[in-house]
Amino acid sequence: MLKVNGISVRYDIVPVLENVSFSVEEGQFVAIVGANSAGKTTILKTISGLVNPFEGSIEFMSQPIQTMPPYEIAAKGIAHIPEGRHIFDKMTVGENLLVGAHTRDDTEEVQETMQEMFNLFPMLKERENQKGETLSGGERQQLAIARGLMAKPRLLMLDEPSLGLSPILSHKVIRTCETIRNKGTTILMVEQKVTEVLKLVDRGYVLQRGQIIMEGKGTELLESDLIRKAYLGM
Repeated sequence: MLKVNGISVRYDIVPVLENVSFSVEEGQFVAIVGANSAGKTTILKTISGLVNPFEGSIEFMSQPIQTMPPYEIAAKGIAHIPEGRHIFDKMTVGENLLVGAHTRDDTEEVQETMQEMFNLFPMLKERENQKGETLSGGERQQLAIARGLMAKPRLLMLDEPSLGLSPILSHKVIRTCETIRNKGTTILMVEQKVTEVLKLVDRGYVLQRGQIIMEGKGTELLESDLIRKAYLGM
């Protein structure tokens, strides 16, 4: 589905990603884990067209996308939920969800998708007519994810969805991502919460200083000495 082949990115003259390659197969839940400033966010921005690589290529559904503008990449079926729980504060929860479906013209199916979001995130139904600015951090994150899903993407990319949340809410959000995958949406997530995420994903990649240094099944990575020492303090 998604193939990233040897991409390198610089900000001015500072290298951020160096020869990064990985793939995501349809139906998988894949995670890229690493410390702050490892380059995780830049990977997602590069896939979604917000940052241009100076080397390498990116293919989505066997089509090169690295030179496409962001709106064309989104139209191909890639939804990017950036770090920071960005929603429209002055709009209601329901209005925020409809914004996520702005590229669709199947009105009846849009309403069905909205009901699916309410089933997935019951809190959103309870607050359907509340303004976004009244929501808590965890509620905003759920709305941001649901809004991305309103476009019916083939690939959902999430940037640190648990950042700034309490352990309970963090666990809930990450587990909900597993449910989303089980319903048929492919997921690529970047995260710092290594243990919880690697227990769930089909495949994981470890990013360190802009380079992929390890890859494998999530549970296998958890058993590696590098992960245990660098991220689990063992």
